[in-house]
Amino acid sequence: MSRTLAQFIQKGTYKDQILERKGKPLPEREGVYYICAIVKSSRGKSELMKTELGDFFRDGCASNIYFHMVSEAVEHFIFHNPLCPDEEQFRLDIATRMSNDISDQASIDLYKGQGFENKAKGRKGASAAPAGSLGAALSQAGFLPSEHYQLMNADIFRSVLTEQMLSCERKKIQIDSFYVAPIKYKYVNDGNKNILEHEEQIFLFLADSVCTYLTHQIGSDDTREVLKRAEALSGERTLVFAYDEADEHLKKALRALEAKKYITALKETYQISKGKTKEAKIYTEKWIPFVEDKIIRMVKEDERSRERTSPVFEVALELRNLYLSNRTDIGELFYSFGILQKACEDFDDSYGYDEIRYYLNDIGLCAYCHKGEPKKAEEYFEKCLKYSGAVKIEDYINTRNQYATALGDLFQYEKAIEVINETLQLSEKLVDLSKRYVGSERELFGVQVLGQSCSQAGQFAAFLGDAESAVTYFDKAIGLFGENTQSIKRTDSYRLHALIDAGDKEAYRKGIVGYTGTFSDPAAQLKNMQKAVEEGLLKIEYALYLYLKGLYFFGDTEEIGFGWRDITAYIDSMNKADEHPWELIYKYLCLIAHRMSDTDAEVKYKNALARLFNKWQENKEDHLLQIITLSNLAYIYEIQGDDENAMKYYRAAYGQLKKHFPMAVAGEKVSGEEDKKDVVVRKLRYMYC
Repeated sequence: MSRTLAQFIQKGTYKDQILERKGKPLPEREGVYYICAIVKSSRGKSELMKTELGDFFRDGCASNIYFHMVSEAVEHFIFHNPLCPDEEQFRLDIATRMSNDISDQASIDLYKGQGFENKAKGRKGASAAPAGSLGAALSQAGFLPSEHYQLMNADIFRSVLTEQMLSCERKKIQIDSFYVAPIKYKYVNDGNKNILEHEEQIFLFLADSVCTYLTHQIGSDDTREVLKRAEALSGERTLVFAYDEADEHLKKALRALEAKKYITALKETYQISKGKTKEAKIYTEKWIPFVEDKIIRMVKEDERSRERTSPVFEVALELRNLYLSNRTDIGELFYSFGILQKACEDFDDSYGYDEIRYYLNDIGLCAYCHKGEPKKAEEYFEKCLKYSGAVKIEDYINTRNQYATALGDLFQYEKAIEVINETLQLSEKLVDLSKRYVGSERELFGVQVLGQSCSQAGQFAAFLGDAESAVTYFDKAIGLFGENTQSIKRTDSYRLHALIDAGDKEAYRKGIVGYTGTFSDPAAQLKNMQKAVEEGLLKIEYALYLYLKGLYFFGDTEEIGFGWRDITAYIDSMNKADEHPWELIYKYLCLIAHRMSDTDAEVKYKNALARLFNKWQENKEDHLLQIITLSNLAYIYEIQGDDENAMKYYRAAYGQLKKHFPMAVAGEKVSGEEDKKDVVVRKLRYMYC
């Protein structure tokens, strides 16, 4: 069957012979066959169709899953067909479907409760068994007669088509014919009626044969095997999808492509790549490359048809804004950035493309800054300089600030300060120009970017140990931010960290009141922080880091004692992520526990810190976080009086620093263990300690 069926589908022949009808060769075939299938995975859509949705929607109730899969088939094969996206005319031959025999009362109640029609004996309701029959005897003995319910008919399929039509971006769909009937293999020549009916069902027979071949002795969960068999029948002309959560992301991606929402499409395919199921892996191999190639082609077609680069420009700007507003993770940013780069690599060198080139390189700068690869970030900064005349000056200033961040991640604080000083001069000139021509300080251009530059200058001054200059910069930034509460709160936290590093207890205790409302009551501080987090003013992890660091250095033991139980209870209740700054939160929790003589908590948080280090070490990335964590462990051992282990961890931190950030130790005179410790402590001051 596999050989003859494959030959017929691909070539229209049988045993290499042209098919005949009534002794005459059939005309040469026009068009091609595609094999289309929806295969249910073992997982299905368990997360999407949860029990709280109710029986009417759940897959496992009655035969809902059949209806849901039919809806999938209509969407994939008619309205969002990835291989034939422009097809508008369809002839539909559809087989009706019935349930298996249903005999237990609970299942019968589910079917009836959802409006399924009982077709036993052609009547609604329970089927009546003839007197004296086995069914009647079973009924008298308390057994229910079996029932079966209609799952698919013309009305149901028409409703699915209408639903998809109303939600589809592309409305030009024509149904040329609509034939719905049960498959009848029995052939009786009693006039023209049965002959015609038999001929009308030829495509249903073919579909049934294909379905039998695809699923014979396959079990109920092998999407890859169905795909393999489908490709054996039709070559590469296959549309095999899984009834799986990965498919939801693909459908969203295909819909987004039709609307030319490229970032949305990339976001959805990225989610597929993170999936752990077998079906997600199949989609990664088959459908993600399809979506990526489609986007690249569409972007190039958009640009060829326009004088200016508006479509891809908007896409790049959207991606950049997503990153700057922290609404995309770094993996997704890198993925989307890579596809956009491919799409734009063939653009000509005319001025009209300078703007898009700038923003693409700026995205690259942002991405590599975030990833902690400052050398790559520097390459993209140089490319931005080449096209900087094509963008607004505020955007250029933001790019310079990103570049300074990259230098800071390379521990090149002096060079970062140089970049920031130039940026400050540029920002101040922009504000002065605005004052001259606009006049009203409420409407001045560049005030926010000047504030951001001042804030960043303060951070690098703090990293260099110049707390006085750092606080001056931070105060200036806060004064420029006006009513930008989020920027004020963030910069205020930088200022408070600098005061801790400077050992200025009085200024810190005064400043923290403006940040959390109080100092002497740690429990009240914690509640105020939680409220600010709910209002979107603070990120809880960074607020906790500052809070615990301040308590450790400037809090009295008695003050901490009043809130220690509330603090540990809150930490235990949190959904903790294995990412920065948790290595610093655990450090100060451990140190405070040591001061409070809470041995169990001290061991617990020290172990949590060690676990983070092991995880980051396994990732073979996050080198900076590994170094910070080694330094944290060294400091903890030092406070605990274990000088041998303390020096062991300082030595390891120095080794990692020298290996992965050679510029950080260049020019340092290191002749012994204490020198290594001194380098680590100086380089990891301020927000890294």
